[in-house]
Amino acid sequence: MKIVIAAALIALLPASVVASAPQTGKPYYCVGKMVATLDGTTKETNIIAWMKSISKFRMEQKTGAVLKTIISNGSDLWLVDPKKKEATHSTQTPQMLAAMGKRSRVIGDDLDNLLKAGAKKTGAETLDGSRCDVYTLPVTNGLTHTVWIVQGPDKLTKREKLSGSTTGSTVPGSPMKSHTVSRLVNYTWKAGTPMNESLFKPAAGIKIKEFAAPQMPAFAPPGAPGQGPKK
Repeated sequence: MKIVIAAALIALLPASVVASAPQTGKPYYCVGKMVATLDGTTKETNIIAWMKSISKFRMEQKTGAVLKTIISNGSDLWLVDPKKKEATHSTQTPQMLAAMGKRSRVIGDDLDNLLKAGAKKTGAETLDGSRCDVYTLPVTNGLTHTVWIVQGPDKLTKREKLSGSTTGSTVPGSPMKSHTVSRLVNYTWKAGTPMNESLFKPAAGIKIKEFAAPQMPAFAPPGAPGQGPKK
């Protein structure tokens, strides 16, 4: 199970459909933890995100000892490897920025896509003090997918759970076979957090190289709807 990070983000966890929610302009700090198990092998991924706007954010993703950072600041996008002190810079085109602008946040803005995928509201629960509506997607490829959305105008994703058995290929070119999959993602949100401008550029001492062809952001927060082993 492969998790891709942020503005490579909208180009990440899959290439997810861009949501049509309007921008709220509200800054958000988010901490997420994903526990993913594939055929009995479990990995934990921790995510921290500072989102000042849809095109101005910083996301850090750590799985084991591997830390990757994505920084977006207007048209500038950096994919940073803090351990190697290296970053790749690309420029997002106006078309890319316009597509991103249809979202409220780079992560945690899933409700529109869930509904488009056929999700139905199946109940309501309180998680960590937040009242959430529970949405369940139709069983697809043997996988059951449930998402908890915080009630209120921002419709923040609070939890995502995916589990079941499916047939697919986890590595390009490998044979198709049956896999047992589970993934649980929990998010904690804090609105209006002050954010220093230094967050939205690579730190001093990072060696930056240019990426020849700009690419569409690919992050689908851990837990983007409909994800499982690649077919």
